[in-house]
Amino acid sequence: MKLSPIAEKLLIETNVEVVKMVAKGNFPLPPNELIYVICHYGFENKFNIKEDCIKTLIDLPHTLYQNFFKEPQLPEKVILFLAYVFQNDPYKLEVIFRHPSTPHKVYEMFSKHSNEEVLRRLIEVESRWINNPKVIDNLLANSNTPIDLIQKLKFYKKSEVTGEEDKVIVSHEDVIITEEDKKNYSDLIEEKDTKDDIEAKRSLSGKISKMSVAEKIKLALMGNKEVRSILIKDSNKLVSTAVLKNPRITDGEIVKITQDKNVNEEIIRLICHNNNWTQNYAIKYNLVMHPKTPLPMALKFLSSLSLKDLANVAKSRNVPAALATSARKIIVSRSK
Repeated sequence: MKLSPIAEKLLIETNVEVVKMVAKGNFPLPPNELIYVICHYGFENKFNIKEDCIKTLIDLPHTLYQNFFKEPQLPEKVILFLAYVFQNDPYKLEVIFRHPSTPHKVYEMFSKHSNEEVLRRLIEVESRWINNPKVIDNLLANSNTPIDLIQKLKFYKKSEVTGEEDKVIVSHEDVIITEEDKKNYSDLIEEKDTKDDIEAKRSLSGKISKMSVAEKIKLALMGNKEVRSILIKDSNKLVSTAVLKNPRITDGEIVKITQDKNVNEEIIRLICHNNNWTQNYAIKYNLVMHPKTPLPMALKFLSSLSLKDLANVAKSRNVPAALATSARKIIVSRSK
């Protein structure tokens, strides 16, 4: 994250009054820089103002953090301090767990003693820590770790130690697409119109069902529209989420995906965090109405809906009560 000259100077500020002013959030800085500098002070505990830093960070609006975490690169000390500040806030921890700059220390720390609500969020980014033996050991020892994950971790650990199983695919990065793959799958990469060809669809589904997880992921990353429509429903989360990384996937496909109430929850979360897709009104509306959209994200998209669609949300029995209530409040405020 690039800082302004003023923010850079504040990092090495020696005037205790100025430092305290920043720690209390009273120094005129852009929000991203203010959060950055406060975290720096809190981590270093400069002039013993750690508690002031924590209080200020907790009191800042959630929207400021949404913008802050869009920064692609953040220093380790900033991530570590924010993780400490929000150790009891699952929603902010989820954003921290997903950030590309998050160090392994964070996963090691939260895998050890966290409750199930926090662990669920940690599990959703397993590709970030699955190769870290310390995190795996912590999760296996944590009584709050879900049983289904424990079985997977034991299997992964066994295969890693004994070599009795083939290599377990734990992230999309484990799969390498070669030129030979592109040649072998050329008929499944080229876009075709099989809209009304039921037999062709059946044949394709049968062919895909016989593939290994690695083969399915490769195909998800480069396959055509028909292939994507099949693999997005795959029971393996690594396969279905790989479809979203296919560079040829269209907004129209995302609209259909967000209309499917049976789609994997992780897919909905990934779509929510994609700024390009959520600029599409239909996608945004579908996400608000989708039962698997995290409430904070649904509330975020709610304010940009039309009065007609807000009315649909307000009277729907399939959305959380808090969402319906918020929709009604927005309708009243716009009517004034």
